[in-house]
Amino acid sequence: MKNSQLIIAKNKIKVYFWDQMVLIGIGLAFFYSVFDSVLYIFLSYDVDFFDRLLGPDISEIWTRITIVCLFIIFGSHAQFTINKRKLAESALRESEQKFRTIIETTPDGYYEVDLDGNYTFFNDSMCVILGYSREEISAMNQRQALDEANLQKLTDTFKKVLETGEPVKSLDWTLVNKEGSRGFVESSISLINDSKGNPTGFGGFIRDVTQRHRAETLYRAKLAAEAASRTKSEFLASMSHEIRTPLNSIIGLVDLMLCSELPPDQREDLDVVKSSAYSLLSIINNILDFSKIEAGKLEFEQSPFRFQRFMDDTLKIMGMKSHEKAIELAYHIASDVPDRLLGDPLRLRQVLLNLVDNAIKFTDKGEVVVYVAVQTLTEYDVSLQISVVDTGIGIPIDKQRSIFGAYNQGGSATVHNYGGTGLGLAVSAQLVDLMDGRIKVKSEPGEGSRFRFTARFIRQQNSEFSPQKGPQSKLIHPELSGLKVLVVDDNATSRKILGDMLHNHGMNAVFASGAREAKEILMPIKSDATPFNLIILDSDMPETDGFALASWIVKHTIPYGGIIMMLTFPHLKRKSELEKFGITTSVVKPLGALELEAAILRALGISKIRSDPAVKAPNKSIRVPARSLKILVAEDTPFNQKFILRLLERWKHQSTLVKNGRLALEALKKESFDIVLMDVQMPEMNGLQATKKIREWEGEKDKSEVGMGNAERAKRVPIIAMTAHAIKGDRERCLEAGMDEYVSKPIDSDKLFEAIETLTGKTVDSNTAIDDTATADWELLLKAFDDDRDFLRELVEVFLSDYPKLIDDLYRAFEEGDSDLLMRSAHSMKGMLKNFHAAAAAEVAFELEKKGKAEEFEGVQMKIEMLAEQIAEVDKKLRSITDLESG
Repeated sequence: MKNSQLIIAKNKIKVYFWDQMVLIGIGLAFFYSVFDSVLYIFLSYDVDFFDRLLGPDISEIWTRITIVCLFIIFGSHAQFTINKRKLAESALRESEQKFRTIIETTPDGYYEVDLDGNYTFFNDSMCVILGYSREEISAMNQRQALDEANLQKLTDTFKKVLETGEPVKSLDWTLVNKEGSRGFVESSISLINDSKGNPTGFGGFIRDVTQRHRAETLYRAKLAAEAASRTKSEFLASMSHEIRTPLNSIIGLVDLMLCSELPPDQREDLDVVKSSAYSLLSIINNILDFSKIEAGKLEFEQSPFRFQRFMDDTLKIMGMKSHEKAIELAYHIASDVPDRLLGDPLRLRQVLLNLVDNAIKFTDKGEVVVYVAVQTLTEYDVSLQISVVDTGIGIPIDKQRSIFGAYNQGGSATVHNYGGTGLGLAVSAQLVDLMDGRIKVKSEPGEGSRFRFTARFIRQQNSEFSPQKGPQSKLIHPELSGLKVLVVDDNATSRKILGDMLHNHGMNAVFASGAREAKEILMPIKSDATPFNLIILDSDMPETDGFALASWIVKHTIPYGGIIMMLTFPHLKRKSELEKFGITTSVVKPLGALELEAAILRALGISKIRSDPAVKAPNKSIRVPARSLKILVAEDTPFNQKFILRLLERWKHQSTLVKNGRLALEALKKESFDIVLMDVQMPEMNGLQATKKIREWEGEKDKSEVGMGNAERAKRVPIIAMTAHAIKGDRERCLEAGMDEYVSKPIDSDKLFEAIETLTGKTVDSNTAIDDTATADWELLLKAFDDDRDFLRELVEVFLSDYPKLIDDLYRAFEEGDSDLLMRSAHSMKGMLKNFHAAAAAEVAFELEKKGKAEEFEGVQMKIEMLAEQIAEVDKKLRSITDLESG
């Protein structure tokens, strides 16, 4: 005991001296002493009470002290037990309060139900989840918030928990709240037992996962949509490619036919085919390019082109569509716009066609005019500003930004009235962006629209314009200077454009807006000594058209130097009528500067006095074989395929192309050929292996036919080896394999011609072959390509387009250790280079091919870098030669 305290430390329970039970123990000890004294007095004689109480002997004192201590100990223990119980009760109350606080404040619902599903306990969150008040839930059964399927699900789970005693940690189910809305919840379920271990109900937490479920559903839908979009893009790309390939062939063949002499009605029909093909091609290109742009796989080319010729060809495509709607289509190129550019004319054409097609589509009357001007011009590049202006329905201001989005055409009414895919402007905007340009629109409803975009191009270094000097001031045809020209056209914009072009030639133009005004101008000059040197008539004018005006001019014997009739597509069929008016020159609108210049010279009978390198020199006569042959060509490189097939076509042979030796063998088994041109290096089965198989098959066929009584031996098809190896012993290996002749690559047209004629039983005179050591000179290259300038230029473009991919393939083969890819890419590169007599670069390619064949990669990277440097020189040389030749 210390400081009047009795402290018993156990589990932090303290008992003090003044605690009730301690005091009771002391009181009982005192009471015992008094009671003992009183009892002793009654049982003894001559003893005073106080003596007995206060003065007992020593033994009595110790007894009483012992009794007092025992009572104190008893009281202290009793007090400890009481304090312990109080502490336990306090802890229990605190735990219950904490549990209640947790249950009531948690956002998750907590519930307890009896074995029948009636709610016996729940927190406030359950009221929020179910949408009922406490009073309503207290009188509810759990099944009231469940549909049949979820009730069965929950009943089965309760049954399982009741049978096993094991709780269920997570169960997803759906409930219906008071408003009838369905919610998705996730709950735990555990069994509740009484003190005897008997089950009395179930309890658990419920979490509302409706938002999460919806988010997951949206995410899954997003993934599915993305997968569907990828599948759609892949499908569209595949379909577009498959459709575009035959369309390109149609357009190419139509172009070839249009270059020949055709009756006007047939030319008109072909123009319809060409225009329709380009319209369809434009749609297909938009679909394909949109999918490519989405996938980030769109690639741009850098090829040389003549801008004025490009504009002539491009706008002619849309001429028919505009003329069918009686809309004037014209274009104007500023005089300082460089003509010789490097870029991707196909992508530029796609943008321009989309914008012009849109303008025509949304214009019912008036005109569509394309303006081209220089935005910035340097020595090395130019940024062009191209505007497409129409007088159509216009675009509301609130729609002008959104029309550049995919599938957006400004509203459902527009789609219904005008149709279209809604991709044209979207693709155009992205293509312009990829050409380092920007596209804008300015429009007002009912006032027409102006689409303006910029695009940057590299200038060919032999360009005729300079930022310092500006356009050439010297007249191209000085004999045209000062000539009087009457231009009759009902469209003011067309008159202005024609006036600018005539002014550039130094000609004096007088304008008439129609036949009546033209007659007023022409009548006074009947007796004039200085009549008009040239009259340019629009065939399609209101009231009196160009044909009627031409008839009037002839009838009234108006003096003139020449007449040019500007035809629209609907009037092409009337071209034959021009002969009776003595008109020998006509052009088709829209009209460009180059076409107008040529027409003026023809109409006036003036020969071009300048040396125009762009004018093609006449080709030499095509060599004619003894007879037309059926030839099987086995070649895997696209470049060589194009070259050989074009040669055979020129020689009037029928050719069949296969890509490897196995296919060549199969083709020979199916049909007969007069001769086979066999590349030596091909995938799957090379030329040597294929030749051996062919000879074995011929031997078996020969035995079979002889065994059947056929005395005539099977025909042995001649095979000419085509190889770029050209090494010692190569010819012998080819002949040993069963080949009959050997032609090294690059293929010389004369040598191939002679080999074919010799093996098929005829001989011809040969021209002088090209020296293998010749350099890439234009005339020598022409000799190797059978003097076909267009063909050579075409293959140069193919080479310039294809070799960057082959270089990439070489690097990829090195990085991935793909010896087969290294060998094939180097082989293709070698053949292409030898065709242009680039011997040094071809030798490096051959070394790479040998390393690929030997599966050796040591020093390959250095060789590839060396090859890339040498090809860059070849590229530069070929561009300079072809640019020089083409002017």
